[in-house]
Amino acid sequence: MNRRTFIKGILAYTSLFTLSFPFSCSAERDKDEMLWYALGEALFPCDEPGAPCIKNIGFLHHLHSTLKDKNYDPDIRAFIRQGFIQFKRYLQDRKIDFVSANDNEKERIIRNFIQSEGDNWIYRLNVLLIESTFLDPYYGVNFNKTGWKWTYHTPGTPRPVAGHDYKSLLRKRKISEIITKI
Repeated sequence: MNRRTFIKGILAYTSLFTLSFPFSCSAERDKDEMLWYALGEALFPCDEPGAPCIKNIGFLHHLHSTLKDKNYDPDIRAFIRQGFIQFKRYLQDRKIDFVSANDNEKERIIRNFIQSEGDNWIYRLNVLLIESTFLDPYYGVNFNKTGWKWTYHTPGTPRPVAGHDYKSLLRKRKISEIITKI
């Protein structure tokens, strides 16, 4: 089974169900970044020329932005953080070095984690991976429109521009809410 088939299987399986972490030392943060990256690579491998992969979709940037975004559902943000802690604990309890594992071992580890406790969390990571692949490059993801090119997608209009992007619209909404209260 190749990795693309594995991803499709994970997406199909998980679709049936329903960083900003404070660290005390940068070495731990670096280890966590490497784990996030390795996990992203395992879930969304780059095994075709021109296909989206972790490097060219900006997954880690999107992940961190999502976890920092106070307007994003706080329950989902907490769920992502808690799932990562569970995944690390799962690896530690079994003395697994996920980052150093080969691709087949990573697939097996993820499958076992899904079966034991992590299916909804892996589903949520797949949602973030897909968002990273198809969001407008304006937001620091989908570099060079890789996801769009891969699927022959033509973006709709209007596309985000300064002053009319997600963060600007949220700022305007807050100002409007303040004015309304006056």
